Amino acid sequence: MTARDRPRHGQAQAGPAGFPVTGVFEPVKRPEDIFASIGGNTGPSSVTIFSDGPYAGTRNPIYVAMLLIYAGIVVVANAPAVVALMPVLFAVLHFGVVLREEDYLECKFGDAYLAYKLAVPRWL
Repeated sequence: MTARDRPRHGQAQAGPAGFPVTGVFEPVKRPEDIFASIGGNTGPSSVTIFSDGPYAGTRNPIYVAMLLIYAGIVVVANAPAVVALMPVLFAVLHFGVVLREEDYLECKFGDAYLAYKLAVPRWL
């Protein structure tokens, strides 16, 4: 099957039993799509604070999702010993990444980011 013959993203394809087969994550929008839909720049130098979609409920939806996925894997794998690493992972994200990103965004966007920071929680 060549690239020309493959269905495009979002197009259903009949499976062996005749049922439509689509991607499991089809309803999930890519961050680039969310950013583009609100007029944002997805390049290295963004000029927009994204406060819609997943960014309306938490300032760090990607990190929240990562922690939830990690917790889900721990439950499915029945590995309670790995739970001990969860606080370490959280601390690395919080102190090593999130706080630094917030400082950078405050410097870059000023009062606009401070207003967003007051309106939307850091985690949940």
